[in-house]
Amino acid sequence: MYIGQHSVESLFLFLAGYNASLQNHTYHNTSYYDVFIDSLYAKYGYGGGGHSWARMLSQAANGDAAGLDLFFAELASFQNSDRSPRTFTMNALHVEDFVVLGRTVPEDSKKYGQRVCMAGYTLTCNQFLRVYPLMVPVGANAGTNNFRARHTYSLDLQRNPSDNRMESWRVVDEMRPTTTAWASAKEVNKATIVDWLETKKVTSIEALNACRLSLGVLFVPHDKWTGETVQKEAVAPPEHHRSLFDDLEDQAVAEPMVGKVRYAPYIQFRDAVSEHRLQVREWGAYQLLAQEAYADRPDSLWNAPGYRAGKDLWIVVGNMTNHRKNWMVIKTFEADAKGPGLFDDVTTEDG
Repeated sequence: MYIGQHSVESLFLFLAGYNASLQNHTYHNTSYYDVFIDSLYAKYGYGGGGHSWARMLSQAANGDAAGLDLFFAELASFQNSDRSPRTFTMNALHVEDFVVLGRTVPEDSKKYGQRVCMAGYTLTCNQFLRVYPLMVPVGANAGTNNFRARHTYSLDLQRNPSDNRMESWRVVDEMRPTTTAWASAKEVNKATIVDWLETKKVTSIEALNACRLSLGVLFVPHDKWTGETVQKEAVAPPEHHRSLFDDLEDQAVAEPMVGKVRYAPYIQFRDAVSEHRLQVREWGAYQLLAQEAYADRPDSLWNAPGYRAGKDLWIVVGNMTNHRKNWMVIKTFEADAKGPGLFDDVTTEDG
């Protein structure tokens, strides 16, 4: 590897620096990415000897990490220019194999009303995808969001113009978010999902930050994590209570739609680098805590499938557009669990 020291930053630059890498690891049409890469060559030169633009950026910025920062600065400038692909049809994506990992508790937005965020993955693109905003399936919108965890759907997506995170998309038609009949969605067994998650496993939140990823998965052994519930009125550092939809325009002060919930669940764990305390935002967890039988004993969550104390966990995490180093738990899978999780079939506010 000629780019520099064997760091996360240099590895990213090395891989991202080749057009073939883009073609192999993104969706099919990379024409606008080619325009962007050509603009980098025009500005920073080829360097001779077949060197990638990644090395040229690294040299221009006097370091691998600084070169990565320069890359994203150039990308942001390109996206805000009149050449931005976000205004063109190539920015659409159709996937037949979107596998739902989890949906988050509904939030309030002045512009969009109550909405839900969904995280999953597609084998076609071989990457995580974030899909939002989605309607809350109640009342007149009852048939607009009956997605179930561990099921596969066909989606027509477009880029969200206010969110430049690689994994972020929104459905073309919120009233008809999938062409897959709700009752016909194919279930994916948990072992298959865990096998795919293992290919995307990172060792730390720091690694996700370094690679500018906004969705990721960590494996946390049973003796490295604990669950806790905190009264919603309790004082906590601001990042622990940020809204999932802080990136939506005209955001109101957001609160979970499940108003009966008096406690917020957190998972505290240690990864390969440091300690973390992340709020659990999975819709199903809040559904449980909203039930009268559990409202006053929130620690019962840590006996529920997917969250049971003493179990090794796969923890799917996501960050926020405006606070990208703030992360939350979107979904958990017990490493040795069999069959469906407690919250896999949550479809409505009333469960």
